[in-house]
Amino acid sequence: MENRSEHLLEAYFANSLNASEAEELNTLLKTDPKLAVEFRFQQQIARTVKEQSLRSGIANADWAKATIPPATEVTGTAIKRNMWARYLYAAAAMITLLVLARVYIPGGNNGQLIAEQTAPYPNKMTFKSLGGTNQPVPPEVIEAFSLYDQGKYPEAAQALGSVVSAYPDNIDYRFYWGVSLVHAQQYPGAIKALEPISQSQNDFKTASYYYLGLAYAGNKEMDQAKSLLQRYLDATDGVSFRKQAKKVLEGL
Repeated sequence: MENRSEHLLEAYFANSLNASEAEELNTLLKTDPKLAVEFRFQQQIARTVKEQSLRSGIANADWAKATIPPATEVTGTAIKRNMWARYLYAAAAMITLLVLARVYIPGGNNGQLIAEQTAPYPNKMTFKSLGGTNQPVPPEVIEAFSLYDQGKYPEAAQALGSVVSAYPDNIDYRFYWGVSLVHAQQYPGAIKALEPISQSQNDFKTASYYYLGLAYAGNKEMDQAKSLLQRYLDATDGVSFRKQAKKVLEGL
């Protein structure tokens, strides 16, 4: 392709054509088949970038800005496009980067979906005793569940972790520890906390499928996440968080 044609094509996509250049480019597109093919190729890349835009699912502001589709305006008979990058030959590579961003940038689609669909679990502890009817509940347990009730999940997770270490046989404490870790988005720890419950006959077993599924999804172990969320939905008592579990399962 001649240098003049290349210059006009580049100027078109860089939004720097003046009126006379726009007219010249239109004339060349009608008479130069090779230029017309190249022009259509670059237009297709621009459309692909627009169609593959992931800006609605990328929390990072810089990535989101990079995916905003170009505005259009008519000058003469040519359409100018305000592109975020000057050279559209790099657009295909950008699409790949955006797809990777969706997976690896914190706060991407899956991370946001999981956080939004993590429902709180009510505190059902009676706190009558630990080892006998006359034995009071230790203050550290009361404090840990107070943090849980206030929705201070990172602090509750830390406090309940200490409680579980002190009372390893109390599986109920372990469940609330795991739920707190899911809310705090500390997914590897949540998996460790909740796995024993999902394999037990405890009253929290079915609920643990839901929270454990969220933890695996947050940890990007999608096969495990899908299996557990489906197990929750299939359970006869998997009612409380059915809507949230279905949304996450559909989004994975």
